Amino acid sequence: MTSFTKYAGAALFALVFAFVALPSGTRAASDCGFTRDLSVGVTGEDVRCLQKYLNGAGFVIAASGPGAPGGETSLYREGTAAAVKKWQQANGISASGSFGPISRAKYKILLVGGGSVPVPSSVSTPAPVAATSAVVTARTALLDALRKYGLAENKYEDADDDGDDTGDAEDLLDDARNSLFDAMTAFLNGDLSSAGNNAREAAAASVRALDEIDGGNNDADEDEAQEAVDDLDEAIDDAQDDIDNAEDDGKDVDDANDLLDDARDALDDAEEALDDEEWDDAVDSAEEGMDLVDDALAEADLDSNSSGDKSDAEDAIDELDEAIDDAQDDINAAEDDGENVDDANEYLDEARDALDDAEDAFDDKEWEDAIDFADEGMDLVDDALDEI
Repeated sequence: MTSFTKYAGAALFALVFAFVALPSGTRAASDCGFTRDLSVGVTGEDVRCLQKYLNGAGFVIAASGPGAPGGETSLYREGTAAAVKKWQQANGISASGSFGPISRAKYKILLVGGGSVPVPSSVSTPAPVAATSAVVTARTALLDALRKYGLAENKYEDADDDGDDTGDAEDLLDDARNSLFDAMTAFLNGDLSSAGNNAREAAAASVRALDEIDGGNNDADEDEAQEAVDDLDEAIDDAQDDIDNAEDDGKDVDDANDLLDDARDALDDAEEALDDEEWDDAVDSAEEGMDLVDDALAEADLDSNSSGDKSDAEDAIDELDEAIDDAQDDINAAEDDGENVDDANEYLDEARDALDDAEDAFDDKEWEDAIDFADEGMDLVDDALDEI
């Protein structure tokens, strides 16, 4: 991509973002001005502002005490995450509980577009009717197009810097950029219908540009990514129940809980990728999380995919490894004495194959299979020794 094209893309990004953030006559009295993603563990005045916004919109952090209306805090904790989830569900956003890019964009649309904020059914006061629904629709399309264009441009630049084949991505990005300018011009002229149509054309061109980029995020689709994230979320909950039961039985589950915390971090990464429509990244993070769940269960001796005992499998493998080394020494000594040891060496090679299979099974946490392969290897060692 030429320096001029890069400059034009960056300028467009800044210009459109500034444009959609302008007041529209029905702007709310207060704008939190979020400049970063917010999630559990974060602190700051922007968290307090978010809590005030959620409480005012009917998504109450707490009925009383810290986080309650009038008692908002600067701490993003589980109560805030729960309220954010309810707000996300009401606004058609993936309910991750983290206030990320998609949530911030939706907040801005609701704030500057004069649109209504959905209120949960538990709140008796109905949400106000949108004052400028056509403006909100056009702004929504512009924000969606801008976000997709930004994703495509960033991925293009990464691929271009790496020397990857980008196909027709640059031409498609030019089309997207031109459509975004047309959309903005139409919006300024009050032609909201054309603004929305051009914005949607820009979004479609950006998606096609992503498809053209080698290594782009195009293998998995949204349904597959959502299913992977949901499966991980459920697996973590089930694993936590099993680990809690193991702890009640007196088992040491500290390492298991640490691994499960890592799985939760992977779930957060997967949900963020889902929000950014990075389907492959969401699937990869979810799969990483599932591996961590399996590791957590294995640490608590709860792996449902295996039977037998981990320590027994480890002992069996160590014994076979040692037996093979000892047998090889005996076979070498016999060969030095002039004996024919060809058959013995063949049996010992088969024993080594069994050892490899046992170690693979152990790595897969299939303790019973690991023990079986180790036993098979010990029989082959005996056969090798019988030959001399």
